[in-house]
Amino acid sequence: KNVCRSLFEKDKLLFSFILTINIMKGRNLVDEETWRFLLTGGVGLDNPYPNPASDWLGEKSWGEIVRASELCNLKGFKDDLSQNIADWKVFYDSTMPQDETYPGKWNELKGLDRMVVLRVLRPDKVVPAVQDFIVNNLGKFFIEPPTFDLVGSFNDGNCYSPLIFVLSPGSDPMASLLKFAEDKGLKVSQVKTVSLGQGQGPIAQKLIENGI
Repeated sequence: KNVCRSLFEKDKLLFSFILTINIMKGRNLVDEETWRFLLTGGVGLDNPYPNPASDWLGEKSWGEIVRASELCNLKGFKDDLSQNIADWKVFYDSTMPQDETYPGKWNELKGLDRMVVLRVLRPDKVVPAVQDFIVNNLGKFFIEPPTFDLVGSFNDGNCYSPLIFVLSPGSDPMASLLKFAEDKGLKVSQVKTVSLGQGQGPIAQKLIENGI
């Protein structure tokens, strides 16, 4: 809960993913080479293997497939794709490939290995796959961040640990703050606000000092 208060929405899933991976590392359930490949796509070197499906498979993806085939659980991946282009084209064209049955023996892949295949073919669907990965290993709770709780945040703070709102463009917590002040028995006139700008710094500092 405290961590979620401090992160932007776009970063909360990433935090849960890294938390999941680190817990699994502590249990020796993560292959480091596979994990690094998922993050980076491997080191791009000259690729001596011609792209067997250049009409729909990009050269970048094919290069990553070749490199992924060097991973322990993905050996032979590039050869299988070359020999079963039609099956992999169906997978590639799927609107939700993360939920599809992978062609042939590759449907037996689990966890990060499964995500690597998705990464090299349909990187746009890695995010929902990450959500499924977190749910399967930690539970659904870790992909459903709690809504912001002003009362709880206030109770956890004090005059020496102020609440600092980092606002996204267009957001305005003022109405919520005034409503909260009223609920605490304060009049609107007792709530001091300052729109920071040129020359407002000393005024804000004085308000802070008075609050302390």
